[in-house]
Amino acid sequence: MLLNSFYTLHNIKPSENGFSCDVALNSSHPIFKGHFPGEPIVPGVTMVKLCQEVIGLALTKKLSLKEAKQIKFLSVVNPEIDGVLKCGFSLALNDSGKIKADFSLSKNDGTVAFKMSGLFV
Repeated sequence: MLLNSFYTLHNIKPSENGFSCDVALNSSHPIFKGHFPGEPIVPGVTMVKLCQEVIGLALTKKLSLKEAKQIKFLSVVNPEIDGVLKCGFSLALNDSGKIKADFSLSKNDGTVAFKMSGLFV
């Protein structure tokens, strides 16, 4: 789990169909020593894992990603510049009982850095 080591959550609020919160990144996390030295960038796979964890935390259950319908990396996230991201996601149950989630991370200037739509169980 990346919570409390790679990131912390703040201001968790329910929204119309889901939740919103702030994600504070730990710019001194060891992952940034290799990705990339002197120019840290949040790895894409870490954003996907963060998405899974945040949705699970909101629903108070451990989730697995079963299908990624869409994943878009739209802007590089440097934790030294973009230390806090805005997170928002909507949730719904599909006909087979899987949780359908639309998730996004945005920088404080409003730039969307990451979007994902997927099914979780």
